[in-house]
Amino acid sequence: MTRPLAGVLLSVLLPFALAHFVSYLYRNVNTVVYPDLVRDIGLDANTLGLLTGAYFIAFALAQLPVGMALDRFGPRRVQMPMLAVAALGGVLFAQAQTLEGLLAARALIGLGVSASLMSAIKASSLWLPPERLPMSTAVLLAVGGLGAMAATAPMQWAADAVGWRMAFWGIATCAAAVALLIFARVPEHPTHQAHHPASQPAVGLAAMVNSVGQLYARPLFWRTALCTLFSNGAYMAVQGLWMGPWLRDVGHLPRAEVAQVLFWSTAAMVAGSLSFGALTDWLARHRVRPITVCGGG
Repeated sequence: MTRPLAGVLLSVLLPFALAHFVSYLYRNVNTVVYPDLVRDIGLDANTLGLLTGAYFIAFALAQLPVGMALDRFGPRRVQMPMLAVAALGGVLFAQAQTLEGLLAARALIGLGVSASLMSAIKASSLWLPPERLPMSTAVLLAVGGLGAMAATAPMQWAADAVGWRMAFWGIATCAAAVALLIFARVPEHPTHQAHHPASQPAVGLAAMVNSVGQLYARPLFWRTALCTLFSNGAYMAVQGLWMGPWLRDVGHLPRAEVAQVLFWSTAAMVAGSLSFGALTDWLARHRVRPITVCGGG
C-alpha cells in the first residue's frame, strides 16, 4: 500500500512528532520551575540534579525494551500506552508534596516518553523511502526543539499565570491528547497488520544481548555514539539542567530574562536541526556520508 507523501506527513509523522514535542517539553521544564520547587518543596541545586537524573535514568533503562517492542508491535501500539504513562507521571508530579514523590513522578515521566523519538524514527523508516530519512529525522528533532522552546519563556508565562502545578496538569493533558491523536489518526503499517503480534516469535533475552553485542562491535556505532555523546548529550546537560540555575545564581539574571536566554538557545537548536537535515540530504547527493556531517557539526 502506497500513500501520498503529504498524507504520510499529516497522518503519521505529525502525530509522532508531537509526541517528541511533549517529550522535550517534559525534559526541559525543570530548569524553569526550579525556583517554584525551591519555594514549595525545599529543593536545592543538588536535588534538582537528582530530580533530572531520575528522568534520564528511567529513560535510558527503557531503551532496549522499547526497541524490542517497536520491532515486534510497531510504533503505534507502543507509543500510545507510553504516552499515557507520561501523562500519569505529569499528574503525579503536579500533586507531589515531597522530594520522594517528585522523584517517582519524574522517573515515570522519563519512562513514558522514552519511546517518543524512536517511535517517530521507526514510523519514518516504515513509511518513507531511505533517502528521506535524514531530513525527516531533522524535522522530528526540530519539532522536539520547539517543545524545548515551549519549556522556556512560554512555560515561565504559564507558571506565573496559573502556577507550576497547573502548568504540569497542562503538559499531562497534552501527552494524553497526543496519545488519543495517534489512536485516532495514525494507520497501522501493513507490516504489523499482516500478522497479529501474538503470532510473531518473541525475541529472547539471549538474542537481544547477542544483537547488542554485534552492534557494539561495529566501529561505525562508536563513531556515531561519540558524536552524539559530545554534542547532543552535552547540550542536554547544559541547556536542560544547568544553564538556568547558573544564569540565576551566578549571572544574577531575573527570572524572565533567564527564560528568554533559554528560549533563544533552543531556537538556535531548532534552526540547526533543520539546516543540518537539509545539508545532509544535499551532501549525500555528492557522496558525503552523514557521519562526516555529524562530525563537522
